[in-house]
Amino acid sequence: IIVTATRQSQRLQDVAMAVNVATGEQLETFKIFDVKDVQQLAPGLELTNSTGRNNTTTLRGITFDPDQGTAPAVQVYYNEIPTDPQTVYTAIYDIQQIEVLRGPQGLLRGLSAPAGAITIATRRPNFEEPEGYAQISGTTRAGYNAQMGASLPLSDKLAIRVAALVDGNRLNHVRNITRNERSQSTTQSARITLGWRPTDAFT
Repeated sequence: IIVTATRQSQRLQDVAMAVNVATGEQLETFKIFDVKDVQQLAPGLELTNSTGRNNTTTLRGITFDPDQGTAPAVQVYYNEIPTDPQTVYTAIYDIQQIEVLRGPQGLLRGLSAPAGAITIATRRPNFEEPEGYAQISGTTRAGYNAQMGASLPLSDKLAIRVAALVDGNRLNHVRNITRNERSQSTTQSARITLGWRPTDAFT
């Protein structure tokens, strides 16, 4: 398994820190469609949303609540960009890999995180050949998830990847008996990634 915990591609066994890895294939196999469900693959990690608004992250016994007004104890990176957990902890799709880095972070990424960090990397365009996937899942309780991703090489140096998601569920399963309506949550998202590699990449 290749990880980027140290900002460079290394074999997991060569990295001098504790790292849990969830690959895109694992996320698809275990039908994980929400970042908060990644805790099933990373012992000691807890991602909770008890108030319906803020997301609380606990790693190595250290908890961070965004309402504390302090710097995050666990920093989240989306394609190596520091990101607000309130934005990231939603439905996920077309993911290449999620890494949970345990222990103090900050030397390599610039932001201090005493408990650890979570890095999320999306799939990149394929320069060699067209590829893609599509999947649809549903539940008996009106939940559904449809997502797709496809890469198209435009030349030896330029490629594009398009991904999209439609996800819905009954949220907290509240029912209004007067109007006979149920609570609903719907997420719609799309992403376009343009890949370019310079000429010296071949030398």
